[in-house]
Amino acid sequence: MAELKVKERVRLNEKERLFCEQYVIDFNGRQAVLRTTGYTNDGPSAGVKAFRLLRRKRVLDYIDKLLAEIEQQLQINRGWLVKELLANHEEAHESSERECEKCGEVMEGVTPGRDLTASTAALNSIAKVM
Repeated sequence: MAELKVKERVRLNEKERLFCEQYVIDFNGRQAVLRTTGYTNDGPSAGVKAFRLLRRKRVLDYIDKLLAEIEQQLQINRGWLVKELLANHEEAHESSERECEKCGEVMEGVTPGRDLTASTAALNSIAKVM
């Protein structure tokens, strides 16, 4: 992961800091614990550790700071996301001959175009973290 320059340092120990940096990659606490601590067992211990870490205010504050920095670096915000989702929705109406999954409107007599399923799925993944 590229080094993030979080301006206000939150007081964390090294393991907490590493956990946060791994957590923002995929938002999977158990996997973040496994990647940072070297746990190799599939038992509940990594999940329990992640749960405990994610209840600490300083950990959540640092995750928020990391996410703000990522958002700034990528220049992605909620407004951009909504605009892109709406554009995909409109393009699906214009380029498809199937029923719209969002509103149920039947789109007949239009030339089929590219499938926007993957694009919309990616945008929905971004929406989950915003």
